[in-house]
Amino acid sequence: MGDDQVMLDVATMPVPKGGIIALAAGPVGLPGALPALAAVQADVVLGLTVGAILHDSRGDVLFRVVGRTLLPRSGSAHAGACVFVEALCDEPGGRVLQLSVLRRGRALAWVTLSDKGAAGLRQDASGPTIAEMVRGAMPLCIERGYLLPDDGQRLRALLVDLALTQGYDLILT
Repeated sequence: MGDDQVMLDVATMPVPKGGIIALAAGPVGLPGALPALAAVQADVVLGLTVGAILHDSRGDVLFRVVGRTLLPRSGSAHAGACVFVEALCDEPGGRVLQLSVLRRGRALAWVTLSDKGAAGLRQDASGPTIAEMVRGAMPLCIERGYLLPDDGQRLRALLVDLALTQGYDLILT
């Protein structure tokens, strides 16, 4: 995703700063508790990766992509692309915005394997330390940690998802 190369028309809804909402290409069948923004261009939604920033024509940064998935579409047998975005400021809703996509820096994911950590019996200190070290060496657009039990199959599945679906640039275990 290049700097300001892509425009995306989005119908907004109210969401507080820090809230996570779905951004989908057209109507999707979302659980009732998960609000959604509707985007016009499906190909743009498909191209959004974690860490991408969405800003308006004034340059105000509004949302950051924090995850991706496929969800069922309302009234269709096919699933559609959906990204989860974090509101970086309070969004009043009720407007249609033309947003530009910007992604600067690398997307970092770290994975810690620990049965006790995954069970909530131990605090993971190594993952945040890794993020701090990497942040000191290169610019990051997003950093996320994942804590799994010692399970090779779950680790493989997560690594494939982080690299191929989510679009993380750097994944450390």
